[in-house]
Amino acid sequence: MELVKALTEISSLIAGSHTQEDMFCHLVQRTCYETGSDFSVVFTLSGAAEFHTLATSHRKRDEYSFVADGDFEDFLRECTEYIVSHKADKGPFPQLLLRETMKSAAAFPLRVKNELKFILILNSGKDMYYNEEKLLFLESSCRVMQEALGRVFSRE
Repeated sequence: MELVKALTEISSLIAGSHTQEDMFCHLVQRTCYETGSDFSVVFTLSGAAEFHTLATSHRKRDEYSFVADGDFEDFLRECTEYIVSHKADKGPFPQLLLRETMKSAAAFPLRVKNELKFILILNSGKDMYYNEEKLLFLESSCRVMQEALGRVFSRE
């Protein structure tokens, strides 16, 4: 029930945002806090396989880097669902773990007009961290974000 309330809150914050930057700030802060993740980062696609930090739940934006090379970039572009890595040493996508101390990751491609524009990545230092309840909350939050981004980009 707490995550239902949290989803209502994040929806209101995103819908009430006046800028795209505010929307992303609310997304990373609330998803990190409500899931108890160690951190949350939104990257923006700025070229072929090159992502740059757009917003983070921590103050140091330059601390994180993410590269989606070759097959993984293709996978991200075609993927319409989230990606979860439950164990650091057994995941197919080690690049989702943005620090060496992290063990679990969840990644949510954010699309605008069916085109990959952003990716939300959350990390935890615990194995098997992202359970069904957390993933449903994150997936719903990202849907709200995609709808809001669609409205912003339709005005441009």
